[in-house]
Amino acid sequence: MDADATAALRKRGVASTDDKFKFIWFKVCERLTSVLQNKMSNYDTDVFMPIFDAIQKARSGFFSSNMLI
Repeated sequence: MDADATAALRKRGVASTDDKFKFIWFKVCERLTSVLQNKMSNYDTDVFMPIFDAIQKARSGFFSSNMLI
């Protein structure tokens, strides 16, 4: 999204090359981390586990631990 002179947001036609490169670089870093930590999934690494722990802690007040999902 870009802002014009009136501060109205408008969509860009095509994603920039930098955006694509950042996405690819992020995915490479995720995979490299999982390989170095000997994990089968990118989501089992030290990068994501604190996020999942925070979600689990936040939702524990709303749901019963016996509830099947």
